[in-house]
Amino acid sequence: MHLHFLTLKRQTDFLEERITDATIQDSFTQVKNEWILHLLLPDKKQSFLQLSCHPRFPFMIINDSIKRQKNSTTVMSELLESKIRDLQIVSGERILEMAFDKTGQKLMLHLFTTNSNFFLVDQYSLIINSFKKSKSLKRTTYSIPVSSRLDISAITSSEFAEMARRESEKKLLSFLKKKFFHLNQTVINELFFRWGTPHDALIQNLESDQLAKLHTGAIDFLKECEKGQPRIYFQEKLPHVLSLTQLRHVHDLDQEIFDDINSALRFFNFQSSKYQVLIHKKNSYLKSLTQRIQYLEKTSKKLGDRKDQPHKKEYYTKIAQLILAQPKAIKRGEATAELVDYYDPQLPVIQVKINPKFNAQENAEVFFSNARYFDQKQVKRKRRAKEIQAQLKSLYQIKENLESIDSYKALERIELKLKSDNLIPKSEAEATQLRLPFKKFTFRNWEIWVGRSAKDNDTMTFKHAHKEDWWLHVQGYAGSHVVIRNPQHRNDVPPDILQRAASLAITHSDAKHASYVPVIYTKVKFVQKPRKSTPGSVFPSHTKTIYADPIER
Repeated sequence: MHLHFLTLKRQTDFLEERITDATIQDSFTQVKNEWILHLLLPDKKQSFLQLSCHPRFPFMIINDSIKRQKNSTTVMSELLESKIRDLQIVSGERILEMAFDKTGQKLMLHLFTTNSNFFLVDQYSLIINSFKKSKSLKRTTYSIPVSSRLDISAITSSEFAEMARRESEKKLLSFLKKKFFHLNQTVINELFFRWGTPHDALIQNLESDQLAKLHTGAIDFLKECEKGQPRIYFQEKLPHVLSLTQLRHVHDLDQEIFDDINSALRFFNFQSSKYQVLIHKKNSYLKSLTQRIQYLEKTSKKLGDRKDQPHKKEYYTKIAQLILAQPKAIKRGEATAELVDYYDPQLPVIQVKINPKFNAQENAEVFFSNARYFDQKQVKRKRRAKEIQAQLKSLYQIKENLESIDSYKALERIELKLKSDNLIPKSEAEATQLRLPFKKFTFRNWEIWVGRSAKDNDTMTFKHAHKEDWWLHVQGYAGSHVVIRNPQHRNDVPPDILQRAASLAITHSDAKHASYVPVIYTKVKFVQKPRKSTPGSVFPSHTKTIYADPIER
């Protein structure tokens, strides 16, 4: 219910009390799909309104403190120094309307999951600016989407029953979801649980008094949502559902109760968005891993069920020897040969298929080869069975580890292992990503990385390096980022290691033919990437300088 109309209504009321008459001091973005308004409240205190267009978890919450980073970008500058007059929610919609002291200017906040966006409109309903797609939307006419869904609280029980009867052949579940904006899946699950109604119930099987009871029960539950304590229910330690009151149909789940809706939304959205990608990837990898395990288990069973066939080896060997003993029976151009079976006391004549293009010696070799094949096949089968068992043992362990992970770092380690060992499918793009973005050098047991390209520099510095590693770059020249690995998190680096890394930086830069070149160095944690900057462009701070020469080749 994190995007339920009543949830947004309660959040609107909560925020409206706190931000009315606040002045917008700053307006910026520093995380994809996220917008922050820095507010100066009437009591001169600072506050931050955080808005998100996350495709699964859009939200609007208030925070006491958010630090603007160096890579941030100013957006919606038209709002600077504007004073918020009020905040309302559009009836029946997940749209919030924020009005300002500037004549007719309004901010329309659409919290529609994949279609979320924020529009600044004037008194003529023309879009002045928007958070997303501003170039294509500017000066176009803004209009609130028209919805045909009703407020179930605004009709009587008899009207509800009459509407239901007109669609008696439908399922009650489908009728409720399509007709009433209050009734999303979570609310319906709760109502069906309280009513004792199966989810596949048909309207035509319900009596009028049952329909009236359903209507009354729905209104009672929605009233509970208006004043209940917000809470979050957890499934496997992850946020499962946010509710405005107690949910009986998930009574077996752990829950946490919050003092206000803002705190509940802040916790739910941040934790959910953080773990949603993790869970999606985890389940995807588990599915691929399970399929691979099932395939190997099936193959292992087939190999185990396959019996050795020594009689075939003996048969092929016998035929080969009979052909060598009776070469005149093999005639070119004929596909069969009649041979006396000297191994049978009765000396019967047997017919054998041969290659009409081969002579006796060549046909005998074919049968000897078939006999040898059975020996080789048995050895290969046993070796293959052993290899499969070893793979299965490894996969069982990986699957067990994958099922228990609850952090991105742990997932990334397993992900790299799975893809590098070709244990899960990977696209061409993913295969390319497995290429390390840096060259590795070892000097006196210290590992030094050198970025391969401008784009690889960014990937190495901000995705592979640890914040306590040392970072170097030639001063005044284009070149590779260089990282000295620092697993012990030392506050200093031996001079000879630093000198070697500086020489590598010079060697992999435009200064490779110069001498006594300045190289700056600092910790990775002091290197920042300006927003929308070109690949390889960074902003280092707390730097020191060392002079070195390129490595002689």
